[in-house]
Amino acid sequence: MRTTLLIVFALAVVSGQNCASQGCNAWDGACCSQYGYCGSTEEYCSTDKGCVSGCWGAPAPTPTKAPEPTKDNNNYGSIDNGDRSGADLPNQPQYAANVKDCQARCYNNAQCGSWAFDSCGTNCWLKSGQPGHSDANCRQSGVISGRDNNGGNNGGNNGGNGGNNSTGSCFPMGSASFKNGHPNNRNQWFCGADQIYGFLGFSYPLEDGNCNADSNSYNKISRDMADMKKRYDAKFLRVYLPQCRQTSIWKNLVKAGRDNDMAVIPMIFWDWGPNDNLMYQAQNALLGVFKDGEVGGIAPYVIHSVAYGDELGEQGDYWLPKMRSFKQQLSQYGVMLTMTDDWDRDIFRNGDSLKDFGRQVNDLSDLTNIHIMPYYHPWQCPNAYSFWPYFQSQVNFATKNLKRPIMVSQTCWSSDGNSGHGRGAHDEARNMDNFKKYWSTFTDNCQYFKSNKVGWFVHAYSDSGEPGFGMLDWNNNPKFGFNPYRC
Repeated sequence: MRTTLLIVFALAVVSGQNCASQGCNAWDGACCSQYGYCGSTEEYCSTDKGCVSGCWGAPAPTPTKAPEPTKDNNNYGSIDNGDRSGADLPNQPQYAANVKDCQARCYNNAQCGSWAFDSCGTNCWLKSGQPGHSDANCRQSGVISGRDNNGGNNGGNNGGNGGNNSTGSCFPMGSASFKNGHPNNRNQWFCGADQIYGFLGFSYPLEDGNCNADSNSYNKISRDMADMKKRYDAKFLRVYLPQCRQTSIWKNLVKAGRDNDMAVIPMIFWDWGPNDNLMYQAQNALLGVFKDGEVGGIAPYVIHSVAYGDELGEQGDYWLPKMRSFKQQLSQYGVMLTMTDDWDRDIFRNGDSLKDFGRQVNDLSDLTNIHIMPYYHPWQCPNAYSFWPYFQSQVNFATKNLKRPIMVSQTCWSSDGNSGHGRGAHDEARNMDNFKKYWSTFTDNCQYFKSNKVGWFVHAYSDSGEPGFGMLDWNNNPKFGFNPYRC
């Protein structure tokens, strides 16, 4: 955790469209990067960086007409170029590997009458009706035909966002367990967005770069997971700042998650600034676990989603095309991708609305990991008795603008004035009384999180990982009677 000095970046990114096939002709002065984004900086316009059209020194592109809707000859219905604006089924969008996968998901869901697919990404929206077609970039859509009058299409899953709508049998919020055998359908395994609310689990720092260190071992991780589950009924473990960039750490986490029936959210962390070398090391290490002979088959059922970087708003737009490229690699395993940061940064939003860059980040993300940090807003929240209005304002922004499921991935308060986590003002509130008040406010507002369908993590599990922030002290004893029940 770092005290952040916010710097407003001048944004040059202008569109998240699939410019590789459609060009940037609608955006004056823009170039198309190798990753399919329109922009006007060197990352987009230099041929040395892989620019594909509108590049510096190249003639202006000729405007092109959007393609007319086309039909796909199969027995599921049409595939058109464009969007459909009808009402979504609950918990959309969900992951689809390609346009035909999205179409098949609709056909195999008795409640779905039409669908739309993000052809620039992997999001799939299932819809209840059969609305008309409209022109749109980065969209393909269709209506379903060929079912019998009873919706006969082999049933289907009504869940979304890679999840099952039924809490009773889904993972990890419900009763689904690896002890009952190897799951074989990720879309039916994980709980849907409407079940991802309330206390989810803990941030779990892994900041020792020695991959052979005890903190990175299966025994230590599994022991801590078992304790989280026994004491607090934790469902998720959110990895924080992993410094080991070898597949071994993810293998240990997958095995521990499997053995303790807990989902894992890895973090791809490289550095506090641009560092391609560490970034690619981190990416390749995680991708290696899906190919591992021992745990590769189970990894997509333990790893719920992946968080790309930490506090990336401080790095401008450097990382966005790289995140897009990594998403394409990750999508073959069906695993969702997001980034984790404070969404109150000027780079992402203007008041209660997203800026263009914020929309691009949200469009690229499959779900939301948001930092809501009253602790680091001391003038608005001088102590833990006054933070709730600020916290609610950030939740309201997220539910209005960002994708579900929504997880407050990082929020904290220090119990120790000597912990090193200075606030910049009102440091007198760094004490046990405020720590207890902060987390008791969360448990006292269980119904609020349920009604808003927002989940939250405690940052962090133990003071040994994040001094002062831990729910456990340095001796792994609870600091107070924290009781995050599910309502």
